[in-house]
Amino acid sequence: MQITTGLFDEDFPGAICASPDMDPEAWHSDDLTLQDIAVELCGYCIHGPNGDGSCLDLAIRLDSQAGHAWGVWGGVTARERQLLIDEEDGDSGI
Repeated sequence: MQITTGLFDEDFPGAICASPDMDPEAWHSDDLTLQDIAVELCGYCIHGPNGDGSCLDLAIRLDSQAGHAWGVWGGVTARERQLLIDEEDGDSGI
Protein backbone atom coordinates (compact mmCIF):
# COMPACT_ATOMS: atom_id res chain seq x y z
CA MET A 1 0.00 0.00 0.00
CA GLN A 2 2.93 2.36 0.39
CA ILE A 3 3.03 2.97 -3.36
CA THR A 4 -0.61 4.07 -3.41
CA THR A 5 -0.26 6.19 -0.31
CA GLY A 6 2.85 7.92 -1.69
CA LEU A 7 1.15 8.51 -5.02
CA PHE A 8 -1.85 10.10 -3.38
CA ASP A 9 0.23 12.20 -1.00
CA GLU A 10 2.08 13.73 -3.97
CA ASP A 11 -0.46 13.80 -6.80
CA PHE A 12 -3.75 13.89 -4.90
CA PRO A 13 -3.26 16.08 -1.83
CA GLY A 14 -6.22 15.92 0.50
CA ALA A 15 -7.39 12.52 -0.79
CA ILE A 16 -9.60 10.84 1.79
CA CYS A 17 -7.99 7.43 1.21
CA ALA A 18 -4.55 8.84 2.03
CA SER A 19 -5.67 10.31 5.34
CA PRO A 20 -3.74 8.89 8.30
CA ASP A 21 -7.14 8.06 9.85
CA MET A 22 -8.06 5.71 7.00
CA ASP A 23 -7.03 2.09 6.55
CA PRO A 24 -5.74 1.74 2.97
CA GLU A 25 -6.87 -1.88 2.98
CA ALA A 26 -10.49 -0.68 2.75
CA TRP A 27 -9.80 0.53 -0.80
CA HIS A 28 -7.99 -2.67 -1.81
CA SER A 29 -10.11 -5.38 -0.26
CA ASP A 30 -12.10 -8.26 -1.72
CA ASP A 31 -14.65 -7.69 1.05
CA LEU A 32 -17.75 -6.21 -0.61
CA THR A 33 -18.78 -4.35 2.55
CA LEU A 34 -15.40 -2.59 2.67
CA GLN A 35 -15.66 -1.82 -1.05
CA ASP A 36 -19.10 -0.25 -0.49
CA ILE A 37 -17.69 1.90 2.32
CA ALA A 38 -14.73 2.96 0.15
CA VAL A 39 -17.06 3.88 -2.74
CA GLU A 40 -19.19 5.97 -0.38
CA LEU A 41 -16.17 7.75 1.09
CA CYS A 42 -14.84 8.49 -2.41
CA GLY A 43 -18.05 10.44 -3.00
CA TYR A 44 -16.86 12.97 -0.42
CA CYS A 45 -13.32 13.28 -1.78
CA ILE A 46 -12.18 16.30 -3.79
CA HIS A 47 -10.57 13.89 -6.30
CA GLY A 48 -13.56 11.54 -6.47
CA PRO A 49 -16.68 11.31 -8.62
CA ASN A 50 -18.26 14.42 -7.11
CA GLY A 51 -14.96 16.30 -7.21
CA ASP A 52 -12.54 16.68 -10.08
CA GLY A 53 -12.64 12.99 -11.08
CA SER A 54 -8.85 12.82 -11.38
CA CYS A 55 -8.54 9.65 -9.30
CA LEU A 56 -10.83 7.68 -11.60
CA ASP A 57 -9.07 9.10 -14.66
CA LEU A 58 -5.73 7.82 -13.35
CA ALA A 59 -7.16 4.40 -12.48
CA ILE A 60 -8.64 3.98 -15.96
CA ARG A 61 -5.29 4.92 -17.52
CA LEU A 62 -3.47 2.41 -15.29
CA ASP A 63 -6.05 -0.30 -15.98
CA SER A 64 -5.92 0.31 -19.73
CA GLN A 65 -2.13 0.28 -19.87
CA ALA A 66 -1.28 -2.58 -17.55
CA GLY A 67 -4.35 -3.84 -15.71
CA HIS A 68 -2.72 -2.23 -12.69
CA ALA A 69 -5.23 -0.36 -10.51
CA TRP A 70 -6.73 -2.90 -8.14
CA GLY A 71 -9.38 -1.78 -5.70
CA VAL A 72 -11.68 1.21 -5.44
CA TRP A 73 -10.42 4.34 -7.16
CA GLY A 74 -12.52 7.43 -7.77
CA GLY A 75 -15.59 5.73 -6.33
CA VAL A 76 -15.47 2.85 -8.82
CA THR A 77 -14.50 -0.79 -8.21
CA ALA A 78 -12.00 -2.64 -10.42
CA ARG A 79 -14.86 -4.61 -12.03
CA GLU A 80 -16.85 -1.44 -12.75
CA ARG A 81 -13.78 0.22 -14.29
CA GLN A 82 -13.21 -2.79 -16.53
CA LEU A 83 -16.79 -2.46 -17.76
CA LEU A 84 -16.18 1.23 -18.49
CA ILE A 85 -13.00 0.39 -20.41
CA ASP A 86 -14.75 -2.36 -22.36
CA GLU A 87 -17.57 0.05 -23.18
CA GLU A 88 -15.07 2.62 -24.48
CA ASP A 89 -13.38 -0.06 -26.57
CA GLY A 90 -16.72 -1.24 -27.96
CA ASP A 91 -16.41 -4.59 -26.20
CA SER A 92 -19.62 -5.81 -24.61
CA GLY A 93 -17.64 -7.98 -22.19
CA ILE A 94 -19.50 -11.06 -23.37
